[in-house]
Amino acid sequence: MTPILAFGEILWDLFPSGKVLGGAPFNVALRLHEFNQDVLFCSGIGDDSLGGEIAEIIKKMHLPHLLKISDSLQTGVVNVTLDQNKHASYVIANPAAWDEIQAPENWQGEVVFGSLALRNPANRNTLNGLLKKSTFNYFDVNLRQPYFEFNLILHYLEQAQLVKFNEEEFCWFCQQKWGISELSSGLEAFQKWHLNMILCVTKGSEGALLIADSELYQAAAPQVRVADTVGAGDAFFACLITCVRNKLSWQKSLTLACEVGAIVASQSGATNQLPNYILHKVNN
Repeated sequence: MTPILAFGEILWDLFPSGKVLGGAPFNVALRLHEFNQDVLFCSGIGDDSLGGEIAEIIKKMHLPHLLKISDSLQTGVVNVTLDQNKHASYVIANPAAWDEIQAPENWQGEVVFGSLALRNPANRNTLNGLLKKSTFNYFDVNLRQPYFEFNLILHYLEQAQLVKFNEEEFCWFCQQKWGISELSSGLEAFQKWHLNMILCVTKGSEGALLIADSELYQAAAPQVRVADTVGAGDAFFACLITCVRNKLSWQKSLTLACEVGAIVASQSGATNQLPNYILHKVNN
């Protein structure tokens, strides 16, 4: 199996009810590990009590990792609030220890990364070195105000083979690039611009769509009672990546990813274990 490196933030999501370990790349890495993928998670923590807790938890999870311990930056935290529909909004501490991530030398394999960790030039330099040697790149466009800008997103899109947006993020990108704010027109423009890219757009409770090999695939999301949406998109992405690596059909891959995202949305937090039946579906 080709190894895959997950690059990006790990942090504490601070909910009104207490703290929960999170960070989109960490959530993706954890789910990839749960799906029995050969994954290495790379991030940074502070030399503080919150960082010590993270180190102990990851060790107990048996998640392969490379964590740079910073003596000058604190472990990352995010203040999370939920609206009446259980959708999350975030206030992200800046700077944080995950702004200075260390990666292994001479990495050979695939890379999955998100856009938040690109806010710091040091991380961009490290990631650029990884992408030059990577055999396949997965990019999760995960926009968090105020840590993104169009040219940065465009630059890393052009280095990815599979990219995931949510619908709002995709329409923002299309508006910036082509002045198009309508989804179907944006999909057409995107496909003409980057014909060979695998494009996935998630639509929350309405499911998701995927364009691959010039074909459009759509899948509905199973109806569940939503606890919160934290980590649902990350689990979706990890499932999609696993299905692609397992060479499942595009339609089956998208359908399974929607199912996994719905399962996580029905649970509180981002790191609860998935049921065995869904793991069996993805890996068979």
